[in-house]
Amino acid sequence: MERSSAAFHNALLFSMMLLVIGGCGRSSGADFTVETLESGIIETTYTSLPIAWLAVDTVAVWDVWSGDSGYHFNRITAAAGFDEGFFILDSGNRQVIETDLAGQVRNVFGNRGEGPGEFGFPRFLNVVDDEVWVGDIMPTRFSVFSRDGAHRRTISHQARLAPDANRCAILPDGRVVNSLDAIDGLLSLLRWDLGSATADTLAVMPSMPPIVIELHRPDGTVVPFDTRPTYAAELWWAYDPSGRLVTVTGEEYAFEERNIEGTIRRRTVAPTPDLSVTEQDREHFLRSVTFASGDGTTLSNEEIRRKWKFAEQRQAIGRITIDPLGRIWVLAHTRNVVQNRIDIFGPDHLYLGSIESFLPPLAFAADGTALFRIIGGEGEDVEYFTAVVH
Repeated sequence: MERSSAAFHNALLFSMMLLVIGGCGRSSGADFTVETLESGIIETTYTSLPIAWLAVDTVAVWDVWSGDSGYHFNRITAAAGFDEGFFILDSGNRQVIETDLAGQVRNVFGNRGEGPGEFGFPRFLNVVDDEVWVGDIMPTRFSVFSRDGAHRRTISHQARLAPDANRCAILPDGRVVNSLDAIDGLLSLLRWDLGSATADTLAVMPSMPPIVIELHRPDGTVVPFDTRPTYAAELWWAYDPSGRLVTVTGEEYAFEERNIEGTIRRRTVAPTPDLSVTEQDREHFLRSVTFASGDGTTLSNEEIRRKWKFAEQRQAIGRITIDPLGRIWVLAHTRNVVQNRIDIFGPDHLYLGSIESFLPPLAFAADGTALFRIIGGEGEDVEYFTAVVH
């Protein structure tokens, strides 16, 4: 994909604006209470959350499309960190790329196909102990590799799970945590045993209403374009190898920490941010969106964008991530939908500070180095990655 010099500099400036943790011990001045409820759950309630911005230390910035890392990427869907770098899943090229912390390619493995070690449409990647797991949705299976890229085994499954980057995690014992699409207005978080194709339910919570998009045709008629159901990708959750499972609950600013059996141990609540969206905010958010009709009918993008309700239907918080140090990174939506922030809490759920970023890190290396996705350019769908250390 071609990129302009202006797009590169815009993305680079944005990456330098990212504010990443400079230390664990800094005081945030947040006003909060911690109490143990009758149920035994430890609840941390923030009556105010004064934002503490944290300092940046950029390791490297590179353009994944230009090949300046030593590889031309096609479509990146997932990544996972390890001791000294990252494994990145390129679904477009059907390959896994190993990089160091500066983004330089060390190894490439996998290929298009249905044979051992090959991928049809891979959407998921995890590193578990000394193995790299890749989830394929066509055919539905997991391919397991050694760290150096040697194929070890293929696990085909008939379980009703989706090996997707935002829906799966592999447990140390080989079981799979997977979130299930909304059924009767509910989202479920399940733990699958691939051998028996049975699942335990870890969490159930309400889904959001569907997102409705209308088409305004040139002749003045209005027809439905799309009604997007709430998918399990909007049940955000994260798991770390110590056995902590953190989930987002509902539309308020709240998240819960469970053990892997599903029992809630901690709950954290913060003031819900003002999510009202002005017309100017909406147009800014939708500037890079392109709509098209399935039958090729010419459409008025401005009319369609005005009817798109996604921005107004946001939850207070979105994705949630746990880093190798046990800290919880929570994407907090703001009124300015293109400048969301990430609030970072310690393992004890005490607020440490915030960074400004549209999305949370894609992955963390073992030392805490974070891999960020940067989108830059005026209307260009160009992705950049930067590794930053705290």
